[in-house]
Amino acid sequence: MSQEEIHKIVCTSLRNGDSLYGIDAKALQSVNPDIVFTQSLCDVCAVSYPVVLETCAKIVGGPLSKEGIGPKVISMEPTNLADVLTTIRVAANALDRPEFAETVISQIENDLDTIRNAVDTLPKPKVAFMEWHSPIFTGGHWIPDMVEIAGGEYEMCNSGDRSVAMTSEEFSKLNPEVIIVGPCGFSLEPTIRDT
Repeated sequence: MSQEEIHKIVCTSLRNGDSLYGIDAKALQSVNPDIVFTQSLCDVCAVSYPVVLETCAKIVGGPLSKEGIGPKVISMEPTNLADVLTTIRVAANALDRPEFAETVISQIENDLDTIRNAVDTLPKPKVAFMEWHSPIFTGGHWIPDMVEIAGGEYEMCNSGDRSVAMTSEEFSKLNPEVIIVGPCGFSLEPTIRDT
């Protein structure tokens, strides 16, 4: 299926209020989780938040059940790279492992500093990141942060902004020196095929 065909199906589903994904209720029930981590930042990226809540309520007596028992549902909504690091703390704290979060975050921050230092004196090329290319979608949320850390200039949107569609004409006006193609949810093979 082409990206354009996928885009049309996704838009129709979302317009109709349908979730693009479901939850294997039997599998969820069999693991009997104490905590379910989810997100409501993007219904295209994962099971919609209402479906997660409803399934937990029906299957494992979650937050919407009359008994008020079941797994704790934690929705994380990172919109930029700093928020991504915060969600590591939220998850670790929920799991009673705050020290683990600090270790992971410290390593990530050290790695990001290494990248910043490696590119600090290099020219800063104008970068475009295509999260989808039929239609073209900007790489939003934390993508601007990542491009900046890697030494690029990113003008498609600001850190924390949602990914949005743009026309080919708008994309051409950006006149990027580097184009990164990273279709959301695609592995390398279909990305190469579709690009």
